[in-house]
Amino acid sequence: MFILCAVAPAQAANPIRVVTSVAVMSDIISIIGGELVTVHNLVSGSQCSLNYEPRQKDMIMVMWADLWIGVGAGLDRWIDQIIKATDNRQIRLIDASKGTILLENVEPHIWFDPAITLRMAENIALALTESRPEGADHFRKNLSAFAQDIRELQDMYQARFDLLRDRRVISYAGTYTYLFHAFGLQEVGVIQEVHGQEASPRAVAEAMDVIAKGEIKAIVGDAEVPRYAEMIAKDLGITPILLRSGEGNLNEVENYLGLMEYNLSRIAQALLD
Repeated sequence: MFILCAVAPAQAANPIRVVTSVAVMSDIISIIGGELVTVHNLVSGSQCSLNYEPRQKDMIMVMWADLWIGVGAGLDRWIDQIIKATDNRQIRLIDASKGTILLENVEPHIWFDPAITLRMAENIALALTESRPEGADHFRKNLSAFAQDIRELQDMYQARFDLLRDRRVISYAGTYTYLFHAFGLQEVGVIQEVHGQEASPRAVAEAMDVIAKGEIKAIVGDAEVPRYAEMIAKDLGITPILLRSGEGNLNEVENYLGLMEYNLSRIAQALLD
């Protein structure tokens, strides 16, 4: 449904070498940069961005990179130590979250807010233009097409969520808070007390009590680690909504827009039925 229009110059010799943290950022950078960039994301597979540990091949990619474009917002602060270890003194460091309005005390998966993603994309286009001024028109056109696709997707799902009478969900982990906030959904609780660690029996019991008393109809979990949300949903007879973070890979969804549509369609299906 959403078609990305990437316009590239006839020649794309010596592309800008970019490293970033997560797969979804790699995709956004590739969309804006097109053939004028090569991008490598350090976090892969089931790795967690907040607890990332570098591998040798990642160190090599950072060593030869022209640009680091990070998510920012505290998600990939470990890059400073990696760059120091590689002794890459030429690399430029770009915080893509610069100028965005962030939520307090939540996990920094900020790409789930379309407005923030658009600002990040603008920051990416500016950074690439500074590195390759002759590609400015190329980056601008790709940014414009990307922004149009995001707005179309946002408008379509916002119209559906506006029909909801009950906007409440409870989450096993705090990965999707920015998504709920952006689309006017109410996250009434997060069960996992510490990111990356299994929730305590007490936290699970308290959440199950909140769900039962409040007649909350859905619990949100991670599609890559679904068992916790599925167990709670089964015990209470509610719907598990299994979403994808886009951190380690985009295999099932292909790109940023696919990731957003995957998640939003599952929320809509669970809450609108």
